[in-house]
Amino acid sequence: MKIVFAIMLIVSAVFGMNGTYKSSKYPFCSSSQYLDDWTGFTTAGDKDSMRAYFGTKCFQLTEDIKVSNIKLNWGKATFFYKGYKLHGYREGVQ
Repeated sequence: MKIVFAIMLIVSAVFGMNGTYKSSKYPFCSSSQYLDDWTGFTTAGDKDSMRAYFGTKCFQLTEDIKVSNIKLNWGKATFFYKGYKLHGYREGVQ
């Protein structure tokens, strides 16, 4: 099972894949740095900074979205939605 998962991970990292991002549960951001910032704000409980980012740099929709060219990397995912390159949490990819 671990070998199959490793092969899938390598193939998806090289070629990308299509799927769904569970944006109703996990926020996504317009840059990797903004996602790192968001994670730090969440960990620190900094709600003022989270509010400042929300809706301009990071987003959370009420419905999941279909995404393409997903690339997974150590807890993060990079993907495209309607031509925009976005960054989210690996757990959000389905």
